[in-house]
Amino acid sequence: SESLTAKAKEAPLPPGDVARIGAAIADALVEIHAQDVVHLDVKPENVMLRADGSAIFLDFGFAQHARLPDL
Repeated sequence: SESLTAKAKEAPLPPGDVARIGAAIADALVEIHAQDVVHLDVKPENVMLRADGSAIFLDFGFAQHARLPDL
């Protein structure tokens, strides 16, 4: 795994890589939102890119849950 911050230091990236990374981030956000969670701190430091091409979010300190606001 590597952080999105580290990957961004390799800029400029080929357009295909940018598209794949963007899609992976969007997929990860869809998964989070499907669980009724809003991250509220989306930034490169909070995104890890896995070797399989998927993305995961870290640091849910500001996150809110739609049905469980005290969580």
